[in-house]
Amino acid sequence: MEAQSLQAPLLIRYTWGHDRFRPYMAAGPMVGMFLNNHTTLSYTTLTYVGGDAYRYFREDVIIADAKPTERAHRVISGAFRVGLEIKTKTRLSPLIELQYSIGRDSDNNPGIRQTMIGTKENIGYLHYKALGLSAGVEF
Repeated sequence: MEAQSLQAPLLIRYTWGHDRFRPYMAAGPMVGMFLNNHTTLSYTTLTYVGGDAYRYFREDVIIADAKPTERAHRVISGAFRVGLEIKTKTRLSPLIELQYSIGRDSDNNPGIRQTMIGTKENIGYLHYKALGLSAGVEF
């Protein structure tokens, strides 16, 4: 799955200590939008086609194609971050952080799920989970 999104976090941060190495954690909601309107998922499944269970399964490739809309989808999500900031004598402080986020688009996706034999169903909301590692400078 590929998605492009723009998100703005509203996080509460707590930092421990006043030493040179300062661990911190932050959590809160994020709002934003998926910028591209097309998502495709594909996977393989076994389909029961009747008869003796040992002989009548078929391997199907499922392709789920979200129908594009004329506008970007809004995203509702939350994030949790843990990190380490290194205080220096200047105003610039290097940091490294790990972020876990989870969310979904706010619109019910009218896309279809289609098997090799033509079965079609709605996809529904597109959900995601992400884990990221970042390094940067705080000023």
